[in-house]
Amino acid sequence: RLSCAGSRARKWRWPWVCKWLWPAWAPHWHSTSACRELFSSMIDNSLNNVMKVLTSVTIIMAIPNIISGMWGMNVEKSLPFVHTTYGFYALLGMIVVSCCMAAIILKKKDLF
Repeated sequence: RLSCAGSRARKWRWPWVCKWLWPAWAPHWHSTSACRELFSSMIDNSLNNVMKVLTSVTIIMAIPNIISGMWGMNVEKSLPFVHTTYGFYALLGMIVVSCCMAAIILKKKDLF
């Protein structure tokens, strides 16, 4: 009998439940475990791909910050393009070229 109610109400006991449940569940243990592991590996692979792309984007976005941070310092004598007419545009060109080079390198290594 599977009912726990009766003249004397019994408390659920874990060994009793295991003896009743295990024969019904045991044949499906391996398939359940395999499905769980398959789903877990699919989620891990998806997360790895997302993290790979986010890391590549972070690297590309860090390059302009580093270059513009160097020219943002208050040092006028040692930095090139400071006193030229088109210094700002030369700096923008250097940022664009270095970001494009980083994107090409990351694309060749299949990281982007």
